Amino acid sequence: MVFCRGACPPDCFTLFRSLQLKPIERALTSEQVRNDVELIAALLAATDKRTARSRAIVIFSALVGAMSLARAVSDEAFSREILKAVAEYLKKFASKHQASKGRRKVAPLSD
Repeated sequence: MVFCRGACPPDCFTLFRSLQLKPIERALTSEQVRNDVELIAALLAATDKRTARSRAIVIFSALVGAMSLARAVSDEAFSREILKAVAEYLKKFASKHQASKGRRKVAPLSD
């Protein structure tokens, strides 16, 4: 792996990997990320679409970042701690915004 001076290893890896993607792969990735953000935004209680989209981007970024960090560290306990901390924070965030807006609960996805 190339070492990026001044960047943390996951950031460096993401940058290095993104530079290797072909234009069609980047376009497909962009489409998938947009779809995922739109799905999350649709589930959020927000005063407007812009706020919902911003919150969805933060949530999605936290999830992807947590998974990337958890996979990057060699300590399994630390990996689980990262995932648990982000999950707990996002649950509190979601509960706070659900309760404050009185939005209907969304049924869990089924298999």
